[in-house]
Amino acid sequence: MDDGKTTLRRRVALLAAIGSVAVLALAIIVANAYTDLRDAAQLVTQQISPAATLSADLVVGYDRVDRESRSFVVTGTPTALAAYQKARERVTSDVDSLSLLVTADTGIPTAIVDLESQASTWLTSIVEPAVARRQVAEFTDPEVAAFTAQTTAGYAPVAAQTARIQREVDNWQTAEFNHISDLARRLTITLILSGLTLLGLLLGAYLLLRRWVLTPLDALRVQLRDVAQSGNRNHVIKPSGPPELRAAGVDAEAMRRAIVAEADAARAADEGLAQEGPVVSALRAELATQTDPIAYGVVIHGQVQPAEGVLAGDWWGPVILNGGRTALVLIDVSGHGELAGLVTLRLRSVITTALRSQADAAQALSRAAASLSDAVDGRFATAIIVVLDPDANEIVWANAGHPSGWLLPNGDVAGRRELNTTGPLVSILGGEWTTSRSSFDPGDVVLLWSDGLVEARQEALDVNDELLSSVVAQSRDNDPGELVPSLLAALRERSTDWHRDDITVVAARHTGS
Repeated sequence: MDDGKTTLRRRVALLAAIGSVAVLALAIIVANAYTDLRDAAQLVTQQISPAATLSADLVVGYDRVDRESRSFVVTGTPTALAAYQKARERVTSDVDSLSLLVTADTGIPTAIVDLESQASTWLTSIVEPAVARRQVAEFTDPEVAAFTAQTTAGYAPVAAQTARIQREVDNWQTAEFNHISDLARRLTITLILSGLTLLGLLLGAYLLLRRWVLTPLDALRVQLRDVAQSGNRNHVIKPSGPPELRAAGVDAEAMRRAIVAEADAARAADEGLAQEGPVVSALRAELATQTDPIAYGVVIHGQVQPAEGVLAGDWWGPVILNGGRTALVLIDVSGHGELAGLVTLRLRSVITTALRSQADAAQALSRAAASLSDAVDGRFATAIIVVLDPDANEIVWANAGHPSGWLLPNGDVAGRRELNTTGPLVSILGGEWTTSRSSFDPGDVVLLWSDGLVEARQEALDVNDELLSSVVAQSRDNDPGELVPSLLAALRERSTDWHRDDITVVAARHTGS
């Protein structure tokens, strides 16, 4: 998720989704625990507690049935008979009520059945016959003694069953109280874990926010402050973080480049005052090249950084040829200023005329060398001509002592091919040049530069191929409009003598159409 490509909005949405799922899960767990505890409490209040009361009443009720039946048999009074009958009704009602309250997973229903069986045997075989007889005749003392012995023996199993029911209800109540204690403990633990989880989510959200937003913002702020306060405008602003913040960093880098360009333009204008204004302006206008020229099947972008004033000894430009071909020409005349500009103008005119006259790249360089035969100041130049043929997927080049450009297959610097020298420098000594060929497939990039880019900058250390490869590889994409400014900005940051020589960088990419 932190690959630098996932947008901040998507990350926040994913974080919110994870947090919502976690909170929902915790809410469900807490709700279930609370529901179980509530159900257990309701079971106690609505069933177990009334059952406990009824079981105790049964013990008392059957004991009263026994006592009142004995009293009536002995005394025969209507009061004793009424008390006996009331006790019978009460125990019957208590048994029916208790049967409705108890659950099948306890031993109470079986105990109730056993109680009813024992009570029926005792009442129907002993108590009821004695009560009926006493209503019509008195008992003799021996008969009272016999009844007492029989009813005592018959009541004993009934008393045992009522005691059993009371124990079963007590056990049921104790078990449910233990269950409630467990549920309360589980609910407490769940609430604690929920609190810790929510705290963890908040901490995680803060850490991710710091990683995704605060840290990249701090890094960008430090870089902007370095550019603003220290005056080190050559320091490249490196964007980081999610795409939204990277876009802000890219905009900041674009602003820095614009500021640097304006500063360079101001410096060039000041230095240009020391040169011959009208002549320099005319030469500069004549040698000006569009930064993003339009050509068939390729995207081109190039930039020239003059060493002093407003006139460079470097020139680059496209030459549109027949057959959908485009020739990229890069010339680097020794020295700089107005004299170098005049030589550059001559070479440009000769080379472009030769190429448009169907001369190949090597022949164009030969004619350029011949044009220097009357040069009086001994100037020389390096030049490279690369003919791009998108339809044939091929490039043809000739290199007159110029730094070897690169052909980057699909923009990959690791598989680069060097556009090596194919002849001597362009000078009054003349020379012979050959042409070389290579495939040029859709997506391939041609990268050219003048020696001002790679000459010694810091402590006599050249900008070597390894450093140049690293900078090109770090470019955000293979678009020439981004590749060239990124390369210039990154190498300018490493330079302490950026304006010592003219610098030119040109890139062209095969668009496949």
